[in-house]
Amino acid sequence: MTLAFIIDENVFIWAHTLDPDSQALQLLRDIDVLGHVIAVTTQTYRQYSVQADHFAEQALGPETAFRVIRRLLAEGRVLFFADERVPPVADEERLPEDDLVFVRLAAHVGGVLVTTDNPLRERIEEARGLPLRVVSVQEALLIAQSEA
Repeated sequence: MTLAFIIDENVFIWAHTLDPDSQALQLLRDIDVLGHVIAVTTQTYRQYSVQADHFAEQALGPETAFRVIRRLLAEGRVLFFADERVPPVADEERLPEDDLVFVRLAAHVGGVLVTTDNPLRERIEEARGLPLRVVSVQEALLIAQSEA
């Protein structure tokens, strides 16, 4: 089964650190290899691009988070949504403003929101009824592998 993953900007940043404990880059690789997709809006793709530019100066090796996303894009496995086409969600006032775009997108596509932000995860879980799953990187790895 193909799943849509929404990658919080913090996960994207961790993927560039190459910290083996974060497993963020491995998640992006698994999404690629296992045939899943990622969903982005104009804003989130721009945020990823800014981070990619920030890390471009560093020697990160042959595989980077942005290269994986570019490969997914070339293969038609990035779901693009215009910011204004993604509707608000219930209880938005309880969620951090800088994370709204990720939450809205995950709810819109019924996807898996991957974040390292535990307070955000708790707030989403408290706002019952949102049609999305919010998980850690480690949980997302298990989901990607089990639902491939």
